[in-house]
Amino acid sequence: MFDAQFENELLKKTGLEPQTIAKLARAFEPIGKRFRKVFETTPTKFEVGPSDVTPRTQLDWLEANVREPLSKLSGALEAPEKFSSQPDVLASELTRAEWSELARLLDKLNLYSNELSDCVEDRSANQSNANLELRLELVFELAEASRLAGVPVSRDHHSGGEDRSTATIIMRAACEKICGKSFTLDHHLREYLKLRRVKILAKG
Repeated sequence: MFDAQFENELLKKTGLEPQTIAKLARAFEPIGKRFRKVFETTPTKFEVGPSDVTPRTQLDWLEANVREPLSKLSGALEAPEKFSSQPDVLASELTRAEWSELARLLDKLNLYSNELSDCVEDRSANQSNANLELRLELVFELAEASRLAGVPVSRDHHSGGEDRSTATIIMRAACEKICGKSFTLDHHLREYLKLRRVKILAKG
């Protein structure tokens, strides 16, 4: 993902040493792969992956398409005699072990769907969403990787013109690679820098 072309582009934009750019690319690679995998399987506003849905839409879908059907199917499994084909023997008939495994997996899916519903409800109640949480996590990880690679992390300064920090140039480029396009970093960077100050103070 963070190939030679990415490194050359950063070299032109930042003027950093090639060794530092290469270090950043190596640090960003696992972060990028992990977040890209999440984006490709999660409804978000990012360019990659499924289209975004509201928490209410997700909750309604889970109830109608997962939780209610699961309740009916789990109840049906409690009447195994209804599945009997005797005296005929069908090639596709499930063994006793397969019925037990099916029941176990349905119980697990039911537990997961209930936990997911609670998670989405909490997110909605806190006026949060997957987009915001993922952006925040991504910025925190990219900022920390930049710091560890020797790049001072700071926000852009706006005084008449725009004075962009090297860190934000790097992180915007990384976000564009991972997400398909960049997004506003400033609010999330402010939170990251606050957390860093607290950690430094705590160490004394």
